[in-house]
Amino acid sequence: GVMSIWAEGGASVLGSLLDGGHVDEVWAFIAPVIIGGGGLAAVGGSGAQSMSDALRLRASEVEIFAPDVLVRGYTGNWEPR
Repeated sequence: GVMSIWAEGGASVLGSLLDGGHVDEVWAFIAPVIIGGGGLAAVGGSGAQSMSDALRLRASEVEIFAPDVLVRGYTGNWEPR
């Protein structure tokens, strides 16, 4: 009976949700911070083998929350009512 959840997690959690087809909406915050080095991936899982296989967001919106940026959009055919 669960209709929705909000998941915030590391690369493994996010990758598992995406690989399992459990993601209908994405909210991705981007901060103007460069970490560098051998850092961790933001999203794990199997990922796309090529750009043509990449998950594309529909009806995407961009909002500025200075200094951060929010990119929001939908996967698949789902949209809120």
